[in-house]
Amino acid sequence: MREQRAIVAIIQDGQGQARDDASKKHPCLVPYADLPESEKEYDRKTADETLKAIMVLGYKIGEPG
Repeated sequence: MREQRAIVAIIQDGQGQARDDASKKHPCLVPYADLPESEKEYDRKTADETLKAIMVLGYKIGEPG
């Protein structure tokens, strides 16, 4: 039952659309504002973790100059 609800949520969130390699189409290749909220959250977490990794490596992030 829980799996069925998860599948319904995925389809309603737009992630149930198929990727089409032949036409070079992917359901997430859309303007950011049109992405499902779950994809936006994934992107935010990825960016945050990338910045953390950069800082752990000793780099500093700031204004140029």
